[in-house]
Amino acid sequence: MEEILPLGSVVTLKNNKNIMVAGYGPASFEAEQQYDYFGVYASYGLINSKDLKQGKDYIYFNNSDIDKVLFIGCQDNKMKKYINLYKEIKDNKDTIKKALQEIKEEKNEKWNFAIRDSSKSW
Repeated sequence: MEEILPLGSVVTLKNNKNIMVAGYGPASFEAEQQYDYFGVYASYGLINSKDLKQGKDYIYFNNSDIDKVLFIGCQDNKMKKYINLYKEIKDNKDTIKKALQEIKEEKNEKWNFAIRDSSKSW
């Protein structure tokens, strides 16, 4: 198991961007992929609240995308417990991938139902 960095850690990605870890395990429903982290640009943080709603200020990345660690974030007992819990969840990737697929299918079913219902005249 790869080490999980605590929140607030700052890393340089292989594309030379400095990113601060802001959270764990974001999922892309379209790509049916889960990432290790999401973060924000270390120099700017979240810039625009409109962008936040659209996820534009977040950067999704994996441990394999990290070139070097510049700063290790919060390491208190609560953070350590949370990281251990996250590791347990992350180790069960098949369950996560299946859940993402089910959510995607459910989302498509709701969308198709809405399209069918919109053709009715009231």
